[in-house]
Amino acid sequence: MPSQKFALEQGGNKRLEISWKGLWKNITIRMDDLLIGVIPNQKELREGREFKLLDGTALHIQLVQGLASSELRVLRDGAPLPGTGSDPRMRLKQAYGVLYFIGALNLLAGALAGLFRIQFLQELGFGWISAGFGIIFLLLAFLVQKQSLVALWTAILLFCVDILLSLLGGGFTVPNLLMRILFLILMIGGIRAIKDLKEERNNSGLILPGQ
Repeated sequence: MPSQKFALEQGGNKRLEISWKGLWKNITIRMDDLLIGVIPNQKELREGREFKLLDGTALHIQLVQGLASSELRVLRDGAPLPGTGSDPRMRLKQAYGVLYFIGALNLLAGALAGLFRIQFLQELGFGWISAGFGIIFLLLAFLVQKQSLVALWTAILLFCVDILLSLLGGGFTVPNLLMRILFLILMIGGIRAIKDLKEERNNSGLILPGQ
């Protein structure tokens, strides 16, 4: 039976457990091993259900499905729980994780193709230019991890140009194109995440780096 555990606050113990059967059936919500509620099927989960926790706060659970992804939205009094798909820290991690992956892949494959003249990699378009592209993306990933919106927008623009060039050159397959679109969606999700985190820090009275 699949399950996920979440903390109610950042850095807290994972006291909330959500488990289900098959394709989102009999979704069971427990807090400290005490039963909070059950959502019988995926239809009701997509509509969203709300439960009262023992401390009086409201727990909202909903399955949000899009064209390229699905997210189990778990909110407590309207705020996303840490580690859930709606958590800005998680969305930021996905954004810079994609950039690190793209950067490392291009740097490694490009260097191997350039140094050892590996025909397979060269036919895929890898070379010293790819290696340079990879270094740029690794740098941008580091800056995005530090919550730089400028770096994230730069990465998105460069990646869009790369997709466009691949389309014009015909050097792509449908799975490859779909993967790039998924990567782009994760990058774009980081924009809102950075803004949410900066707003959260402003509300807490902390001074943001660079301000």
